[in-house]
Amino acid sequence: MLEDFYGFAEQPFSLTPDPRFFFRSESHERAIEDLARAIRRREGFMLLTGDIGTGKTTLCRTLLDELDDRTFTALVLNPFVTEEELLRVILLDFGVVSREEARRGALAGSTKQDLVEVLEQFLTSLAGLGASAILVIDEAQNLPAATLEQVRVLTNLETDRQKLLQIVLVGQLNLATILADPGMRQLDQRISRRCQLQPLGRRETEDYVAHRLRVARGATAVHFTDKALDHVHRLSAGVPRMINLLCDRALERGQAAGAARITPSLVLEAGRELTLEPPRRRKGDRRKAWLQRWALRAAAAAVVSSAILAGAYQVVRYYDVPFWPSISPFAAGASAALPAPPPAPRSAPEQLPADPAATAPAPPVVRLSRYSILVGAFSTEAAAAAAAERLTGEGYVVREIAQTEGGEFRVLVGPFTDVALARQHAERLQQDPALGTATIVTER
Repeated sequence: MLEDFYGFAEQPFSLTPDPRFFFRSESHERAIEDLARAIRRREGFMLLTGDIGTGKTTLCRTLLDELDDRTFTALVLNPFVTEEELLRVILLDFGVVSREEARRGALAGSTKQDLVEVLEQFLTSLAGLGASAILVIDEAQNLPAATLEQVRVLTNLETDRQKLLQIVLVGQLNLATILADPGMRQLDQRISRRCQLQPLGRRETEDYVAHRLRVARGATAVHFTDKALDHVHRLSAGVPRMINLLCDRALERGQAAGAARITPSLVLEAGRELTLEPPRRRKGDRRKAWLQRWALRAAAAAVVSSAILAGAYQVVRYYDVPFWPSISPFAAGASAALPAPPPAPRSAPEQLPADPAATAPAPPVVRLSRYSILVGAFSTEAAAAAAAERLTGEGYVVREIAQTEGGEFRVLVGPFTDVALARQHAERLQQDPALGTATIVTER
Protein backbone atom coordinates (compact mmCIF):
# COMPACT_ATOMS: atom_id res chain seq x y z
CA MET A 1 0.00 0.00 0.00
CA LEU A 2 1.17 3.53 -0.71
CA GLU A 3 0.81 4.45 2.99
CA ASP A 4 3.44 1.84 3.84
CA PHE A 5 5.68 2.85 0.94
CA TYR A 6 5.72 6.53 1.91
CA GLY A 7 5.52 5.94 5.65
CA PHE A 8 2.18 7.69 6.19
CA ALA A 9 0.41 7.11 9.49
CA GLU A 10 -2.89 7.22 7.58
CA GLN A 11 -4.29 8.08 4.17
CA PRO A 12 -3.42 11.72 3.44
CA PHE A 13 -6.05 12.20 0.74
CA SER A 14 -9.02 10.24 2.04
CA LEU A 15 -12.45 11.54 1.03
CA THR A 16 -13.89 11.17 4.54
CA PRO A 17 -14.86 14.49 6.26
CA ASP A 18 -12.26 14.23 9.03
CA PRO A 19 -12.01 17.56 10.92
CA ARG A 20 -8.30 16.94 11.58
CA PHE A 21 -7.66 17.44 7.87
CA PHE A 22 -9.78 20.59 7.62
CA PHE A 23 -7.84 23.24 5.69
CA ARG A 24 -8.57 26.87 6.47
CA SER A 25 -8.47 28.55 3.10
CA GLU A 26 -9.52 32.18 2.93
CA SER A 27 -13.18 31.40 2.18
CA HIS A 28 -13.30 28.41 4.59
CA GLU A 29 -11.81 30.47 7.41
CA ARG A 30 -14.25 33.31 6.76
CA ALA A 31 -17.22 30.92 6.70
CA ILE A 32 -16.36 29.10 9.91
CA GLU A 33 -15.70 32.40 11.71
CA ASP A 34 -19.03 33.85 10.54
CA LEU A 35 -20.95 30.76 11.60
CA ALA A 36 -19.19 30.60 14.98
CA ARG A 37 -19.97 34.29 15.55
CA ALA A 38 -23.63 33.74 14.66
CA ILE A 39 -23.82 30.79 17.07
CA ARG A 40 -22.30 32.82 19.90
CA ARG A 41 -24.83 35.58 19.25
CA ARG A 42 -27.68 33.03 19.27
CA GLU A 43 -28.84 33.92 15.77
CA GLY A 44 -31.61 31.63 14.59
CA PHE A 45 -30.98 30.72 10.96
CA MET A 46 -27.75 30.39 8.96
CA LEU A 47 -26.94 29.27 5.41
CA LEU A 48 -23.75 27.66 4.08
CA THR A 49 -23.46 26.94 0.36
CA GLY A 50 -20.72 25.78 -1.95
CA ASP A 51 -20.14 23.77 -5.09
CA ILE A 52 -19.84 19.98 -4.99
CA GLY A 53 -16.67 18.86 -3.21
CA THR A 54 -15.67 22.21 -1.73
CA GLY A 55 -15.63 20.83 1.85
CA LYS A 56 -18.99 21.84 3.32
CA THR A 57 -19.48 18.68 5.38
CA THR A 58 -15.91 18.76 6.73
CA LEU A 59 -16.39 22.41 7.72
CA CYS A 60 -19.62 21.56 9.56
CA ARG A 61 -18.01 18.72 11.50
CA THR A 62 -15.08 20.99 12.37
CA LEU A 63 -17.47 23.70 13.55
CA LEU A 64 -19.42 21.29 15.76
CA ASP A 65 -16.21 19.88 17.23
CA GLU A 66 -15.12 23.37 18.27
CA LEU A 67 -18.29 24.12 20.25
CA ASP A 68 -18.25 23.91 24.04
CA ASP A 69 -19.86 21.19 26.16
CA ARG A 70 -22.90 23.36 26.88
CA THR A 71 -23.97 23.25 23.25
CA PHE A 72 -26.03 20.26 22.13
CA THR A 73 -25.75 19.40 18.45
CA ALA A 74 -27.72 17.41 15.90
CA LEU A 75 -26.40 16.67 12.40
CA VAL A 76 -28.82 15.47 9.71
CA LEU A 77 -26.94 13.90 6.80
CA ASN A 78 -29.89 12.34 4.95
CA PRO A 79 -32.22 15.03 3.61
CA PHE A 80 -34.62 12.58 1.94
CA VAL A 81 -36.89 12.36 4.96
CA THR A 82 -40.48 13.21 5.79
CA GLU A 83 -41.41 15.78 8.41
CA GLU A 84 -41.94 13.11 11.09
CA GLU A 85 -38.69 11.31 10.19
CA LEU A 86 -36.77 14.58 10.45
CA LEU A 87 -38.14 15.22 13.94
CA ARG A 88 -37.25 11.68 15.06
CA VAL A 89 -33.68 12.06 13.77
CA ILE A 90 -33.33 15.38 15.63
CA LEU A 91 -34.56 13.88 18.88
CA LEU A 92 -32.19 10.92 18.50
CA ASP A 93 -29.17 13.13 17.77
CA PHE A 94 -29.91 15.41 20.72
CA GLY A 95 -30.15 12.32 22.93
CA VAL A 96 -33.73 12.98 24.01
CA VAL A 97 -34.50 9.39 23.03
CA SER A 98 -31.83 6.71 22.96
CA ARG A 99 -31.38 4.55 19.90
CA GLU A 100 -32.23 1.48 21.94
CA GLU A 101 -35.55 3.09 22.95
CA ALA A 102 -36.15 4.02 19.33
CA ARG A 103 -35.54 0.41 18.27
CA ARG A 104 -38.13 -0.66 20.82
CA GLY A 105 -40.60 1.70 19.18
CA ALA A 106 -40.57 4.61 21.62
CA LEU A 107 -41.42 7.11 18.89
CA ALA A 108 -43.34 4.83 16.53
CA GLY A 109 -46.84 5.97 17.42
CA SER A 110 -46.07 9.65 17.90
CA THR A 111 -47.69 12.25 15.67
CA LYS A 112 -45.83 15.23 14.27
CA GLN A 113 -47.37 17.45 16.93
CA ASP A 114 -46.26 15.02 19.66
CA LEU A 115 -42.69 15.08 18.37
CA VAL A 116 -42.62 18.89 18.17
CA GLU A 117 -43.87 19.15 21.76
CA VAL A 118 -41.20 16.75 23.04
CA LEU A 119 -38.53 18.73 21.21
CA GLU A 120 -39.82 22.03 22.58
CA GLN A 121 -39.80 20.69 26.16
CA PHE A 122 -36.19 19.55 25.73
CA LEU A 123 -35.08 22.91 24.28
CA THR A 124 -36.85 24.85 27.01
CA SER A 125 -35.06 22.81 29.67
CA LEU A 126 -31.71 23.65 28.01
CA ALA A 127 -32.50 27.37 28.10
CA GLY A 128 -33.13 27.13 31.84
CA LEU A 129 -29.68 25.59 32.29
CA GLY A 130 -27.93 28.20 30.15
CA ALA A 131 -27.25 25.62 27.43
CA SER A 132 -28.14 25.81 23.73
CA ALA A 133 -28.95 23.55 20.79
CA ILE A 134 -27.83 23.64 17.16
CA LEU A 135 -29.27 21.69 14.24
CA VAL A 136 -27.19 21.25 11.06
CA ILE A 137 -28.90 19.85 7.96
CA ASP A 138 -26.51 18.77 5.20
CA GLU A 139 -27.46 18.52 1.50
CA ALA A 140 -30.46 20.71 2.30
CA GLN A 141 -31.12 21.41 -1.37
CA ASN A 142 -32.68 17.91 -1.49
CA LEU A 143 -35.16 18.49 1.33
CA PRO A 144 -38.76 17.97 0.18
CA ALA A 145 -40.81 21.17 0.20
CA ALA A 146 -42.99 19.98 3.11
CA THR A 147 -39.93 19.07 5.19
CA LEU A 148 -38.32 22.40 4.42
CA GLU A 149 -41.48 24.10 5.64
CA GLN A 150 -41.25 22.06 8.85
CA VAL A 151 -37.72 23.39 9.31
CA ARG A 152 -39.11 26.91 9.06
CA VAL A 153 -41.69 26.11 11.72
CA LEU A 154 -38.92 24.96 14.06
CA THR A 155 -37.49 28.47 13.99
CA ASN A 156 -40.63 29.58 15.84
CA LEU A 157 -39.45 27.70 18.91
CA GLU A 158 -38.27 30.62 21.03
CA THR A 159 -38.70 32.51 24.26
CA ASP A 160 -39.25 36.23 24.59
CA ARG A 161 -35.50 36.76 24.66
CA GLN A 162 -33.85 34.11 22.52
CA LYS A 163 -34.19 31.35 19.95
CA LEU A 164 -34.46 27.88 21.45
CA LEU A 165 -33.00 26.20 18.35
CA GLN A 166 -30.34 27.47 15.97
CA ILE A 167 -30.38 25.96 12.49
CA VAL A 168 -27.64 25.80 9.84
CA LEU A 169 -28.76 24.80 6.34
CA VAL A 170 -25.90 23.40 4.27
CA GLY A 171 -26.19 22.73 0.56
CA GLN A 172 -25.02 23.19 -2.97
CA LEU A 173 -25.19 26.51 -4.78
CA ASN A 174 -28.73 25.90 -6.03
CA LEU A 175 -29.98 25.93 -2.43
CA ALA A 176 -29.81 29.73 -2.51
CA THR A 177 -31.94 29.67 -5.67
CA ILE A 178 -34.49 27.36 -4.03
CA LEU A 179 -34.79 29.67 -1.03
CA ALA A 180 -35.15 32.71 -3.31
CA ASP A 181 -38.40 31.27 -4.71
CA PRO A 182 -41.40 33.43 -3.71
CA GLY A 183 -42.95 30.41 -1.98
CA MET A 184 -39.93 30.22 0.33
CA ARG A 185 -39.91 33.91 1.22
CA GLN A 186 -40.83 33.35 4.87
CA LEU A 187 -37.88 31.01 5.31
CA ASP A 188 -35.44 33.07 3.25
CA GLN A 189 -36.14 36.23 5.22
CA ARG A 190 -35.21 34.50 8.48
CA ILE A 191 -31.64 33.73 7.37
CA SER A 192 -29.26 36.00 9.28
CA ARG A 193 -25.94 34.68 7.88
CA ARG A 194 -25.08 33.56 4.36
CA CYS A 195 -21.68 31.96 3.75
CA GLN A 196 -20.35 30.54 0.51
CA LEU A 197 -17.26 28.37 0.01
CA GLN A 198 -15.00 29.01 -2.98
CA PRO A 199 -12.54 26.68 -4.76
CA LEU A 200 -8.89 27.00 -3.73
CA GLY A 201 -6.46 29.25 -5.56
CA ARG A 202 -3.11 28.01 -6.86
CA ARG A 203 -1.18 28.91 -3.70
CA GLU A 204 -3.97 27.57 -1.49
CA THR A 205 -3.87 24.29 -3.42
CA GLU A 206 -0.16 23.96 -2.65
CA ASP A 207 -0.77 24.75 1.03
CA TYR A 208 -3.72 22.31 1.11
CA VAL A 209 -1.60 19.44 -0.23
CA ALA A 210 1.21 20.24 2.25
CA HIS A 211 -1.31 20.41 5.11
CA ARG A 212 -2.77 16.99 4.40
CA LEU A 213 0.68 15.42 4.02
CA ARG A 214 1.68 16.99 7.33
CA VAL A 215 -1.39 15.67 9.18
CA ALA A 216 -0.75 12.19 7.75
CA ARG A 217 2.86 12.53 9.00
CA GLY A 218 4.38 12.18 5.57
CA ALA A 219 5.44 15.72 4.72
CA THR A 220 9.11 14.70 4.52
CA ALA A 221 8.52 11.40 2.73
CA VAL A 222 7.13 12.74 -0.55
CA HIS A 223 7.39 15.96 -2.52
CA PHE A 224 5.09 17.42 -5.19
CA THR A 225 7.07 19.60 -7.60
CA ASP A 226 5.83 23.11 -8.42
CA LYS A 227 4.87 22.06 -11.95
CA ALA A 228 3.05 19.02 -10.58
CA LEU A 229 1.07 21.28 -8.26
CA ASP A 230 0.29 23.55 -11.23
CA HIS A 231 -1.35 20.56 -12.90
CA VAL A 232 -3.11 19.53 -9.68
CA HIS A 233 -4.71 22.95 -9.39
CA ARG A 234 -5.57 23.19 -13.08
CA LEU A 235 -7.11 19.72 -13.40
CA SER A 236 -9.00 19.91 -10.10
CA ALA A 237 -10.16 23.51 -10.62
CA GLY A 238 -9.24 24.03 -6.95
CA VAL A 239 -12.01 21.74 -5.64
CA PRO A 240 -10.71 19.93 -2.52
CA ARG A 241 -12.43 16.62 -3.29
CA MET A 242 -10.90 16.51 -6.77
CA ILE A 243 -7.50 17.52 -5.35
CA ASN A 244 -7.74 14.52 -3.00
CA LEU A 245 -8.61 12.12 -5.81
CA LEU A 246 -5.89 13.45 -8.09
CA CYS A 247 -3.15 13.44 -5.45
CA ASP A 248 -4.12 9.96 -4.24
CA ARG A 249 -3.83 8.56 -7.79
CA ALA A 250 -0.57 10.42 -8.35
CA LEU A 251 0.85 8.86 -5.18
CA GLU A 252 -0.22 5.42 -6.38
CA ARG A 253 1.66 5.97 -9.62
CA GLY A 254 4.61 7.35 -7.70
CA GLN A 255 4.67 4.20 -5.59
CA ALA A 256 4.58 2.04 -8.72
CA ALA A 257 7.55 3.99 -10.09
CA GLY A 258 9.37 3.91 -6.75
CA ALA A 259 9.43 7.72 -6.72
CA ALA A 260 9.40 10.00 -3.69
CA ARG A 261 9.11 13.01 -6.00
CA ILE A 262 5.72 13.51 -7.65
CA THR A 263 6.37 14.99 -11.10
CA PRO A 264 4.02 16.61 -13.63
CA SER A 265 3.91 13.42 -15.69
CA LEU A 266 2.61 11.43 -12.70
CA VAL A 267 -0.14 13.98 -12.07
CA LEU A 268 -1.11 14.05 -15.76
CA GLU A 269 -1.30 10.25 -15.82
CA ALA A 270 -3.53 10.38 -12.74
CA GLY A 271 -5.69 13.01 -14.43
CA ARG A 272 -6.13 10.83 -17.50
CA GLU A 273 -7.09 7.89 -15.30
CA LEU A 274 -9.75 10.06 -13.63
CA THR A 275 -10.77 11.54 -17.01
CA LEU A 276 -10.14 15.02 -15.69
CA GLU A 277 -9.79 17.86 -18.15
CA PRO A 278 -9.24 21.56 -17.52
CA PRO A 279 -12.48 23.59 -17.64
CA ARG A 280 -13.40 25.09 -20.99
CA ARG A 281 -15.06 28.45 -21.02
CA ARG A 282 -16.71 28.50 -24.43
CA LYS A 283 -17.56 26.11 -27.21
CA GLY A 284 -18.99 26.14 -30.72
CA ASP A 285 -20.25 29.45 -32.05
CA ARG A 286 -19.02 31.43 -29.06
CA ARG A 287 -15.50 30.18 -29.71
CA LYS A 288 -15.78 31.27 -33.36
CA ALA A 289 -16.98 34.72 -32.28
CA TRP A 290 -14.02 34.98 -29.93
CA LEU A 291 -11.60 34.18 -32.76
CA GLN A 292 -13.17 36.89 -34.88
CA ARG A 293 -12.79 39.44 -32.08
CA TRP A 294 -9.21 38.32 -31.61
CA ALA A 295 -8.44 38.90 -35.30
CA LEU A 296 -9.99 42.37 -35.22
CA ARG A 297 -7.99 43.35 -32.14
CA ALA A 298 -4.79 42.11 -33.74
CA ALA A 299 -5.52 44.18 -36.83
CA ALA A 300 -6.33 47.28 -34.79
CA ALA A 301 -3.16 46.87 -32.74
CA ALA A 302 -1.09 46.59 -35.91
CA VAL A 303 -2.59 49.81 -37.32
CA VAL A 304 -2.03 51.74 -34.06
CA SER A 305 1.56 50.50 -33.74
CA SER A 306 2.34 51.52 -37.33
CA ALA A 307 0.86 54.98 -36.82
CA ILE A 308 2.91 55.60 -33.66
CA LEU A 309 6.21 54.44 -35.15
CA ALA A 310 5.83 56.25 -38.48
CA GLY A 311 6.36 59.70 -36.94
CA ALA A 312 9.79 58.89 -35.49
CA TYR A 313 11.37 56.18 -37.64
CA GLN A 314 11.57 54.93 -41.18
CA VAL A 315 10.30 51.41 -40.67
CA VAL A 316 10.82 48.49 -43.00
CA ARG A 317 7.52 46.66 -43.44
CA TYR A 318 7.79 43.00 -42.74
CA TYR A 319 5.48 40.16 -41.87
CA ASP A 320 5.48 38.17 -38.64
CA VAL A 321 6.99 34.69 -38.78
CA PRO A 322 5.88 32.04 -36.26
CA PHE A 323 8.43 31.08 -33.64
CA TRP A 324 7.75 27.34 -33.97
CA PRO A 325 6.85 25.32 -37.08
CA SER A 326 4.19 23.30 -35.19
CA ILE A 327 2.01 26.28 -34.31
CA SER A 328 -1.71 25.86 -33.90
CA PRO A 329 -3.52 27.54 -36.82
CA PHE A 330 -5.26 29.97 -34.43
CA ALA A 331 -2.86 32.72 -35.54
CA ALA A 332 -3.93 32.41 -39.17
CA GLY A 333 -7.13 34.34 -38.54
CA ALA A 334 -5.23 37.25 -37.06
CA SER A 335 -2.73 37.35 -39.92
CA ALA A 336 -5.48 37.27 -42.52
CA ALA A 337 -7.18 40.23 -40.87
CA LEU A 338 -4.11 42.49 -41.00
CA PRO A 339 -4.60 45.48 -43.32
CA ALA A 340 -2.96 45.30 -46.74
CA PRO A 341 0.19 47.43 -47.24
CA PRO A 342 -0.60 50.93 -48.48
CA PRO A 343 -0.07 51.48 -52.26
CA ALA A 344 3.32 52.84 -53.28
CA PRO A 345 3.32 56.62 -53.88
CA ARG A 346 3.19 57.75 -57.52
CA SER A 347 6.28 59.17 -59.24
CA ALA A 348 6.64 62.94 -59.36
CA PRO A 349 5.56 64.54 -62.69
CA GLU A 350 8.44 64.86 -65.20
CA GLN A 351 7.96 68.60 -65.75
CA LEU A 352 8.77 69.44 -62.13
CA PRO A 353 12.39 70.09 -61.22
CA ALA A 354 14.11 67.21 -59.49
CA ASP A 355 14.19 67.32 -55.73
CA PRO A 356 17.85 67.41 -54.62
CA ALA A 357 16.97 65.25 -51.64
CA ALA A 358 15.69 62.58 -53.96
CA THR A 359 19.19 61.97 -55.28
CA ALA A 360 20.72 61.84 -51.81
CA PRO A 361 21.65 58.42 -50.37
CA ALA A 362 18.76 56.74 -48.60
CA PRO A 363 18.95 56.89 -44.81
CA PRO A 364 19.86 53.63 -43.11
CA VAL A 365 16.94 51.35 -42.38
CA VAL A 366 16.07 51.24 -38.71
CA ARG A 367 14.76 47.85 -37.63
CA LEU A 368 13.31 48.09 -34.12
CA SER A 369 13.54 45.34 -31.54
CA ARG A 370 10.15 44.00 -30.56
CA TYR A 371 9.36 42.09 -27.40
CA SER A 372 6.64 39.51 -26.84
CA ILE A 373 5.69 37.45 -23.79
CA LEU A 374 5.27 33.68 -23.69
CA VAL A 375 2.58 32.97 -21.11
CA GLY A 376 1.76 29.75 -19.23
CA ALA A 377 2.65 26.10 -19.78
CA PHE A 378 -0.52 24.15 -20.62
CA SER A 379 -0.80 20.43 -21.24
CA THR A 380 -3.62 20.78 -23.79
CA GLU A 381 -4.33 23.17 -26.60
CA ALA A 382 -7.85 23.69 -25.23
CA ALA A 383 -6.43 24.98 -21.94
CA ALA A 384 -4.11 27.32 -23.83
CA ALA A 385 -7.04 28.58 -25.92
CA ALA A 386 -9.01 29.31 -22.75
CA ALA A 387 -6.06 31.27 -21.38
CA ALA A 388 -5.73 33.13 -24.70
CA GLU A 389 -9.40 34.09 -24.52
CA ARG A 390 -8.95 35.39 -21.02
CA LEU A 391 -5.86 37.40 -21.97
CA THR A 392 -7.73 38.90 -24.92
CA GLY A 393 -10.50 39.96 -22.55
CA GLU A 394 -7.89 41.74 -20.44
CA GLY A 395 -6.75 43.78 -23.44
CA TYR A 396 -3.71 41.79 -24.60
CA VAL A 397 -3.12 41.02 -28.27
CA VAL A 398 -2.71 37.26 -28.57
CA ARG A 399 -0.44 36.47 -31.50
CA GLU A 400 -0.36 32.71 -31.48
CA ILE A 401 -0.51 29.51 -29.46
CA ALA A 402 2.76 27.61 -29.60
CA GLN A 403 3.68 24.05 -28.76
CA THR A 404 7.15 23.54 -27.33
CA GLU A 405 9.40 20.56 -27.91
CA GLY A 406 8.32 19.20 -24.54
CA GLY A 407 4.71 19.08 -25.74
CA GLU A 408 3.39 21.98 -23.65
CA PHE A 409 1.36 24.81 -25.14
CA ARG A 410 2.19 28.46 -24.50
CA VAL A 411 0.41 31.68 -25.46
CA LEU A 412 2.36 34.46 -27.20
CA VAL A 413 1.12 38.02 -26.50
CA GLY A 414 2.48 41.33 -27.76
CA PRO A 415 4.38 42.84 -29.36
CA PHE A 416 5.90 45.56 -27.17
CA THR A 417 8.51 48.05 -28.41
CA ASP A 418 9.57 49.01 -24.89
CA VAL A 419 11.38 46.27 -23.00
CA ALA A 420 10.61 47.93 -19.63
CA LEU A 421 6.89 47.86 -20.42
CA ALA A 422 7.13 44.23 -21.54
CA ARG A 423 8.87 43.38 -18.27
CA GLN A 424 6.14 45.09 -16.23
CA HIS A 425 3.44 43.08 -18.01
CA ALA A 426 5.42 39.84 -17.62
CA GLU A 427 5.69 40.41 -13.87
CA ARG A 428 1.97 41.10 -13.68
CA LEU A 429 1.10 37.92 -15.58
CA GLN A 430 3.40 35.82 -13.41
CA GLN A 431 1.35 36.78 -10.37
CA ASP A 432 -1.75 35.14 -11.87
CA PRO A 433 -1.98 31.57 -10.43
CA ALA A 434 -3.85 30.35 -13.53
CA LEU A 435 -0.96 31.38 -15.80
CA GLY A 436 2.10 30.86 -13.65
CA THR A 437 4.91 31.69 -16.07
CA ALA A 438 5.61 34.62 -18.36
CA THR A 439 8.86 34.80 -20.36
CA ILE A 440 9.99 37.73 -22.52
CA VAL A 441 11.25 36.88 -26.05
CA THR A 442 12.97 39.33 -28.41
CA GLU A 443 12.46 39.73 -32.18
CA ARG A 444 14.46 41.76 -34.67
